[in-house]
Amino acid sequence: MPNPVCDHDSLIAAGACYSQLRLNDEQYRIVKIVLMALQLKTIGGTDYTGNIANLISNSRCKATLTPSEKKNIAIAIEANNATRSGATVGSVSALLATGACLQGAELSQLEAAELQLRCELGYGHSYPQ
Repeated sequence: MPNPVCDHDSLIAAGACYSQLRLNDEQYRIVKIVLMALQLKTIGGTDYTGNIANLISNSRCKATLTPSEKKNIAIAIEANNATRSGATVGSVSALLATGACLQGAELSQLEAAELQLRCELGYGHSYPQ
């Protein structure tokens, strides 16, 4: 599979067809969840696509998490993914030192950096860089 194209113009073009749909926040999350479920099924994980109720059941207790718990879990998931990809993940202070130039950046810039990385990572596929 070829490397994803993650330049600004390509990403705007790729997202254009979705902008016409005018999804509300709930619909946006539903589409993302179903796409993630499709990916999980494709790589041999649990197939929730035919039984979304099972996904709801498996995630029900996580719906009661506090915002702080959700953030901490999100970091743990990213750390696990990085480790499974072969990265050596240091302490939080080491991670903050690596990302020091991001401190003080506007939220929109941090979100853009996340989008860039999500695109380039291709969610765990091995792309030659």
